[in-house]
Amino acid sequence: MSNSLFRLTVKSDGKVVPAFAPSENATCFEEAYKSFIFENDVQLFADLIEFNQMTFLFAGFDIPGFDPTTHDALSRDIAVSGAVLDDGSISLVDGRVLSVEDLWTSHQLDVPSFNNSFRM
Repeated sequence: MSNSLFRLTVKSDGKVVPAFAPSENATCFEEAYKSFIFENDVQLFADLIEFNQMTFLFAGFDIPGFDPTTHDALSRDIAVSGAVLDDGSISLVDGRVLSVEDLWTSHQLDVPSFNNSFRM
């Protein structure tokens, strides 16, 4: 179990969810979490710069899957180290464990069942 850096969102109600939806087309949990998992701070920082540049390009456009009327304006993104467990849950270094059900249902997705295990 190796540690990675996760970009997570803390909602105004205190619930912690992935900053981006897991990929439904993945073959394992680590692959499914690629949209919000990073190897180190440098990789996360580079992704944040690219994300911010893209935000300006799409200002004023309708973004599929994003409804500004339901957006939690008081939410905030955090970066926390942890590891993906075999069941798809994430164990964070601060002692919290994000269940696989919460990770997927937070983006209205069903938890997949993977037959193989892949480690980064």
